[in-house]
Amino acid sequence: IRNINKVKQWQYPPFFVTLAHHFHNELGSHAKSLSDTISRFVDQKKELNSDITPLGIEVIQSLLRTDKGKRIYIDLKHASRKVRINYYSLLQSEYLNQDIPIIVSHGAVNGYPSVDHDSLNNDENGPFLGRDINFYDDEIIKIARSHGIFGIQLDDRLIANDSERDKIKHSNLSENQKLSLRAKLVWNHIKHIAELLDRENMDAWDTTA
Repeated sequence: IRNINKVKQWQYPPFFVTLAHHFHNELGSHAKSLSDTISRFVDQKKELNSDITPLGIEVIQSLLRTDKGKRIYIDLKHASRKVRINYYSLLQSEYLNQDIPIIVSHGAVNGYPSVDHDSLNNDENGPFLGRDINFYDDEIIKIARSHGIFGIQLDDRLIANDSERDKIKHSNLSENQKLSLRAKLVWNHIKHIAELLDRENMDAWDTTA
């Protein structure tokens, strides 16, 4: 906490910090992020898909408070579904009307409507990877309402399921045609988010990066 307060005094403190990554860090849990092949050698299971810890709550509060220096925002990429749900609840309870944007530095959508959907082990949902490391429609709406930002990542293992990737990998198309199909993997996310927010009468083009 002392170190956080020191950083908040910098002339240019970080704009955001990512709360979780591939492994348990005693702050908050992570979603499964590594492929099945890598998982044979690297174990992510400790505290996988668990919740924010009491220490994690304290760290989040220290980052978001403004009486000790500039506010540092939270990036939810890699955070487990439970961590994300409870972070949204924290914003609604302790930080209501404080204009805190929800940030996803490099994410993907899974195409499911709600975080309540049981998609933990679903690898395919239309063109998308259905796993819960990716974000649900109601989360995208929360991000847009907070005037946050959703950065679409470019890792094809997370923005598309194996079937979509295999269509490109095993096709006899030219390299230019394959590039177009790879670009479409990203476009699927842009389109999904734009249509979702448009249906909610929100600015369709103000959230995605």
